[in-house]
Amino acid sequence: MINVKKIEGENILSYKDIDFEFGKGVFLVSGKNEDSKTAESNYSGKTNLFESVLWGLYGTLAKWIAPDGSLYPQVDKTDIIRYGQDECSLKVLFESNGSEYIVERSRTRKAGKLSLYCNGNNISEATSQKTQEALDDILGISFQTFVQSVFFAQGSKRLTQCRDVEIKQVFDDILVLNLWEEARNKLRVDLRNAEREVNEIKRENEYIMAEIRGIESAINVAIEDYNKKKEQVKEFDKVKLDKIKDIDARIEELKKKIPDIALDDLIGNEEINVHMIRNSLRDAQDRTASCTAVYRSLKMRMNEVDKLISQSKCPTCLRPISKDFKSGMVDEIKRNLLEAEENLKEAKEEADVLEVIYDIVELINDKNRILSEKPKEPSNSQIKELGEKIVNLKKKIKDIDYTILNNLKVLDEAFGPKGIRSEIIKTVLPVINDTVNRYLIDLADNDLSIELSAVSDLKSGKSIERFSINVISSSGKGYHSCSGGERRRIDFALALALQSILPRVNLFVCDEPFESVDSGGQELFVRLLDRYAREFSSGVYVVTHIPTLSGLFDKEIQIVRNNGISRVIS
Repeated sequence: MINVKKIEGENILSYKDIDFEFGKGVFLVSGKNEDSKTAESNYSGKTNLFESVLWGLYGTLAKWIAPDGSLYPQVDKTDIIRYGQDECSLKVLFESNGSEYIVERSRTRKAGKLSLYCNGNNISEATSQKTQEALDDILGISFQTFVQSVFFAQGSKRLTQCRDVEIKQVFDDILVLNLWEEARNKLRVDLRNAEREVNEIKRENEYIMAEIRGIESAINVAIEDYNKKKEQVKEFDKVKLDKIKDIDARIEELKKKIPDIALDDLIGNEEINVHMIRNSLRDAQDRTASCTAVYRSLKMRMNEVDKLISQSKCPTCLRPISKDFKSGMVDEIKRNLLEAEENLKEAKEEADVLEVIYDIVELINDKNRILSEKPKEPSNSQIKELGEKIVNLKKKIKDIDYTILNNLKVLDEAFGPKGIRSEIIKTVLPVINDTVNRYLIDLADNDLSIELSAVSDLKSGKSIERFSINVISSSGKGYHSCSGGERRRIDFALALALQSILPRVNLFVCDEPFESVDSGGQELFVRLLDRYAREFSSGVYVVTHIPTLSGLFDKEIQIVRNNGISRVIS
C-alpha cells in the first residue's frame, strides 16, 4: 500500500512554500481568494495542493490531460512553476511495503530533474525517464488509474467515459494483472527456447531419417543385385554345359578334316602344350613357303630351258646345242620339278593337319578351362554393412520429451487473457459491482445501479474480453441520458469502489464532488465518505467552494490566496 505522508516544495503552481502532512479522516478543503472580490474561494489554490502530489509522483497534472488521454495542446510543462519564478521543486514522502521513499522533482524553464531515495539511499537511475519507470514500478499504479481511483478531479475523464482499453488498464493496475503479463512474457522466453530445442531435435532427426531412407534405397538395390547374381549362379551349370557341347561339336567338325590322324591320346591329356604345336605349325608353314619358293624357281628355270631348246646356238657362247644336251637338261629339270612338287604337297598337307590340330587343341584347352570354372557365390557383405549403418544412425535419433514444452504451453495459456487473469476478473467484478451498487443505494436510494462487464459476445457465438459499464435506472435511462447529479453519483460511487476494493493508496481526493448534487445528496456524499474513511483508515479530502457544507465536516483545511500566493492556513 502507498501511504502518502507529506509534501514539501517551493514555487509549485500558486504556492510559494508547501509543507503539508496528510492525515486520516474526512477533511473539508475550503478556500478564500483575497485577490478577488467576486471569485470568493475559486482560484484560491485548493486543487493545486493535491495536483502537486500528482506532479511529484508522475510529472503531470490531471488538468493537463485531455479526455483522450493526451496532453492538451496548449499545455506548457513549465506552467508548474509559480508565475514570475524560474524554477520549482517538490518532495513527496511516502511509505510502501515497509520502506520510506522520497521523490524529489524539480523544474526550470529549460529542463526537469527527478531523483528517488529509499530509506535514505539514492536509487535514481541514469536518466529521469528511467527513474520514473522505477518509481512507477514501486507505485504499482499508472497515472490514469491513480486519477480514476484516488483523485476524483473536477472535469477529468471518468471511468464511465473511458474506452475499453482504458478501463482495462485501470483494472490491470488495481488488480496487479500486469504481473501475470510479465510472468507470461518471461515464460514465453522459456517457451520459445523449448520450442527451438524441440524443433532442432526434430530437424536433426529428420536429417538422420533422410539419410536412413537413402541407405534403405541402396540396400534395396543391393538386395536386387544379390538376388540377380544368385539366379546367375543357378544358371551357371546350364550355360557351362551349353558351351562344352558347342566346343565338342566344333572339335568333331575339325576331326573330319583329318580322319586318318589319331587324336585320342592328344585329347585325353589334361594339359596340352599349345606352344609346341604352335611352333610345329610355324615350322610346317615355313617349309611350305620354302618348297613353294623352290617350286616357283624350277618353274622359271623350265621356262628358260623351253626357250633355249627352240634355239640352235647358245645365246651366250654361240656354240651349237646338241639334241642330247637339250634332252638331258629337260629331263633333269623335270625330275627336280617333280620332286619339288612332291615336297610342296607334303609340306602343305603337314601344315594343314597341324593347323587343324592347333585349332582342336585350343578348343580342348577352352573346354578344360570351362570344366574347371566354378560359379562365384554373390556376397551380401554390402547389405550387412549398410544395415549396420542404419543401426548406428538410429542410435543417434533423439527421443523428444514434450513434457516441459506441454507444461509451458499450459502455463502460457493460464497466464494469457483467458486464463488466471480472466478468472481474477470474473471473481472481482461481481464484488466491485456489489460495492458500487451498495454505494449507489446510499447515494441514490435504489434508483440507480450499474453493471461492469468484461466479456462481449460476438455474432459468431464466440466471446472476447471487452470492458463495458452499463447503467440501470428505474426510468430505463443510460449513463448519458442521466442528469448531471445522477452521473456525478455514478462516477463518485465507481471511484470510491475502486479505492475500497483494493486500497493501494491511503488517500482519496474529491475535487468538487457536489457539482449538480442537491443538498440532500451532498449530505449523503459526506456520510458515505466518513464511513469509508473510518473503514479503511484513509485520508479523504473534499475540495469544494460551497461554504454551507462546513457543518457536515469535523475537520477543515482552508487555503488562502493573497498577492497571487496560496498557503495552507488550517
